[in-house]
Amino acid sequence: MPFCEKCGGSIEPGSKFCDNCGVPIDNQALSTPPQPTNSQEPALPPTSQRSPAPAAPPSSAPIPPIYIAVGIVVVVIIIALVFASGAMPGSSNHVTSSSGLSQEVLAGDIDNLGFGWPKGFDVFLGQKTPAHTWPFSPEIDDVPGTDRMLVGSGMNPDLKGYGQDGYTRDSKWPDNTPVPITLSYTPSGKRVASAQLQIFTDDFQPVIMQSRFEATLNGKRANFIENVVNKLNQTGPIGQLVTFDVPGEFFPDIESGNLNVLIDDPNTGMGDGFAIDFIRLLVVYK
Repeated sequence: MPFCEKCGGSIEPGSKFCDNCGVPIDNQALSTPPQPTNSQEPALPPTSQRSPAPAAPPSSAPIPPIYIAVGIVVVVIIIALVFASGAMPGSSNHVTSSSGLSQEVLAGDIDNLGFGWPKGFDVFLGQKTPAHTWPFSPEIDDVPGTDRMLVGSGMNPDLKGYGQDGYTRDSKWPDNTPVPITLSYTPSGKRVASAQLQIFTDDFQPVIMQSRFEATLNGKRANFIENVVNKLNQTGPIGQLVTFDVPGEFFPDIESGNLNVLIDDPNTGMGDGFAIDFIRLLVVYK
């Protein structure tokens, strides 16, 4: 469409005057507005002369399940090797593993009361630890009843001298009161064929201190534990893993998925302080 040279307004065909500014258009050289031009991109060289386009990053492909399984096994083996070397403590949470016919439950962290293990020491061989210092205190994530100095609930505070050991003198009630150590796990639904209870005991001195410990499982007297711990002499203090074969009368308690283990001296009045690092339950099912 033509436009006015005066104001640039558009002019209808056959008009004598500009509808916008009123200027006569007889003598104007009418023209059309210039059309916008697109800037032309430089011509690309032939395909054979172009630089290769950068490769797009590969898309994330799903990892085959077999690779995941192998990776998990490798990680477990590494952790087991590090753990066995004593460089890393065990978990303080209750850990349950099961293979269908067997089950393992752990209460406490396997770290020698926080002192760690000597190089090459294998706690599961029942070796005695070197003597360690005291006092010591549990960490915030330690299972109740573990990694702390305990004193029998029947301790007579008036007994001095030979009647109290270092754990008793350097700990205070109620922090040193023995409490049940609980192993809680999902029942397998199977009948127990056999079971072992492993307790890492520390500084039990009934032979020297004339104390007398009592043990219960879910509130029932466990003489099979008492008969062993009351023969210990762990002066030093030193620690040692003790393994017990659990009698069949306690199998229903194990099958329930909840086992409370309590060791205490409620009667003698002696201040024979002691400690427990962890308790481990090993079960074989029918």
